[in-house]
Amino acid sequence: MLQRHFECYRDFTPFSPIHIPATLEVGRIVARTNMKTLTIVALSLVVAVPTCLAEAAKSHEECMKMVPGDWGANFGTEWHKNEAIYWGCRLGVTSQTVASWQKASEKMGMAQDISLAKIQGHELVVIEEVGGDSHCFDVKVLAKVKEEWEVVWRLPIARNSMDYCTGACPAVKAKIADKVLTIESPQSSDPKEDTTFTCKHVTWRKQKFRWTGTTFALQQS
Repeated sequence: MLQRHFECYRDFTPFSPIHIPATLEVGRIVARTNMKTLTIVALSLVVAVPTCLAEAAKSHEECMKMVPGDWGANFGTEWHKNEAIYWGCRLGVTSQTVASWQKASEKMGMAQDISLAKIQGHELVVIEEVGGDSHCFDVKVLAKVKEEWEVVWRLPIARNSMDYCTGACPAVKAKIADKVLTIESPQSSDPKEDTTFTCKHVTWRKQKFRWTGTTFALQQS
């Protein structure tokens, strides 16, 4: 199922054109003759839509209906089970697949975001994790290695560093495009502002990491 999802993700992005089969073009000409043929052409159009779209990702509101209001003790077994159901719904994959990502990444906190990418045939999963009162972020990239999910990259964070703790500022962003992983972390441009409580003057620091074939390496500007 995951393979089908990645194929759909690759081929049917919002910017990808959907090509109409040549047989449908011929059908349009015939359709001018009578209404019965036009009905057949309309049905052909429905059949032409790939079945993988039936497993499309759902909205936050739709997926929240799939889980109980109380997920259980914070970050406990039941909590992570419900989190897997939610993100499986959001991404159009099974909760078991998300659970395998949780296990491989040794995730302890909350998934702020999970996104999928494909580079040179490599299926990648980007997990943005947040935890603690200071909203400290970690980002991990998983890849399939010998049929098992493994962490192939992790955000380089110095020991006891608060560089990626956002407080009241927006969340850290992670995105893969054109073989480059971009990390955007918010900061307050006001040195006197205590971001524990407010973050009114936000600036963004960008870091870029390029895919090497097996992991991501810092891209020098």
